[in-house]
Order: sequence, then C-alpha cells, then structure tokens
Amino acid sequence: LTHGQPLAKITEQGATATEAWATFKSEAPIAKAELCFTNDTGKWQDRKWDQLPATVDSATGRVTASIPAEAKVFYINLFDNRDYVVSTEHVER
Repeated sequence: LTHGQPLAKITEQGATATEAWATFKSEAPIAKAELCFTNDTGKWQDRKWDQLPATVDSATGRVTASIPAEAKVFYINLFDNRDYVVSTEHVER
C-alpha cells in the first residue's frame, strides 16, 4: 500500500438536467466509466439499479454520462486498468 499506485480521486462533480459529469486525477489509466441510476423510490436496499456506459476523456480528466429522464438517483463509477473502482457521491433528483 505504501508504494503502490493510489486509487483515482474524484476532484469535482456536477450535473445538468440531462448530463452528469465528474473530473478526476489518476496515476493509473482509467479503463471505463459507468452511470449507475435507479428509477425506484423507497428503501435503498430494495431499489433496482441499472448502469449505462459513460464517456472518459483521460486527456482532460473528465467523465460524462447522459442521465435518463426517469432516474431518481444517480452516481458515476470510474474503473482503472486494475479494475479498481471509485464513485462520485450520489445525486437525488
């Protein structure tokens, strides 16, 4: 742990009515990203979650994803080339 590559770090996040975004810094290359969202309400543990691919721009350290209109809650996962994942904070609509 002391001498290994650290996890990616989310530096900012935000959203418009139709798009979620986050900026990040990472020593390890980011291999992919996804938007996780739910259309359900009620208890968190009873909600069904879905995923959609997100777009990663490693040159600018930015990831973007379209938010489905019916999404009640969403967040973004970033996966590095080791398949380690970090997530943004969730956003409730």
